[in-house]
Amino acid sequence: MATIKLTSFHALATLVLIGTLVFLVTDESIAQTATLFPLKAGRTYHVEFLGTDGSFILVTPPRADGWAVVNIVSGFRGANLQSSERVGLNLNLAILIQDLTEERQAAQSVQSNKDAMINDLNNIAANAYQYRIRPSSMGGGQGSYTGYSIPSKMASNENGTYVATASASSVSIMATSSANANNTISVVIDSNGRLTGWRYGGDFN
Repeated sequence: MATIKLTSFHALATLVLIGTLVFLVTDESIAQTATLFPLKAGRTYHVEFLGTDGSFILVTPPRADGWAVVNIVSGFRGANLQSSERVGLNLNLAILIQDLTEERQAAQSVQSNKDAMINDLNNIAANAYQYRIRPSSMGGGQGSYTGYSIPSKMASNENGTYVATASASSVSIMATSSANANNTISVVIDSNGRLTGWRYGGDFN
């Protein structure tokens, strides 16, 4: 494990070759990793800086001064990660960019799930309305939603689960995300088969 922290620019030049050789023989080094958000030990970070990129696992939480032990997974060959705080700052910015990218990806995933569930709810509304207007002789509600239940193939899928509470003139639906049970949608199918009274919970809000 390399444990050198340099504060002099001249010392940095002296250790460039040594730092490169360290990366060729070991996967552990010291890096200045302080960021605007907490880094978690055991988490893998992919970063791009100084014309190269790579991945490392944070072995120990950053100390108060921002330095921590990292385990190099890939890349960084020829890069002097164990160097002055100037290089550490570049690494910080790269990690920050990566973290924000992950946040955007997570937000996009939530939105995709929400959109898919809304589409499911529209299909359920169409199915419920068909039940309402179908004659009782054909298994319908004869002008009423009473007795309606969501078909099993529509009640649960990779997007979420859907539970209906039917009355004569409306159907209340509670939808729960399969990805996160805190993410919910409640809606009412009115007498004309339209979805009204949308309410969102969790990350859908």
